[in-house]
Amino acid sequence: MNIIDRFSTHLKDVLTRAIHLATELQSPEVYPLHLFYAVYTEKGSVAGEILHRLNIEQKILEQIMLNLPAKPASLTGTTEKTAQIELTPLSWLCKTALERTMLIAQEN
Repeated sequence: MNIIDRFSTHLKDVLTRAIHLATELQSPEVYPLHLFYAVYTEKGSVAGEILHRLNIEQKILEQIMLNLPAKPASLTGTTEKTAQIELTPLSWLCKTALERTMLIAQEN
């Protein structure tokens, strides 16, 4: 069984949105902030609701994301926006965040 098959629909949506966001912003990898923003915008998820209760401003998150490193234009090689970032190149920080999240979810 693939571990992703065990993820909730919300987590699958969050991962998809984070990868899509990183691709749209031409990031060289998925950063923890991409995951954070994807969780923040996931309607109906417990984590998203908690973040909204903390009064985190979406515009501030968007501004920070716009300042994340992007791929140099010479490396992208194409103007089409295809998903070149997949789950495997997640940074070790994202991997650690996901692992901790899964442990906490299992405990609760």
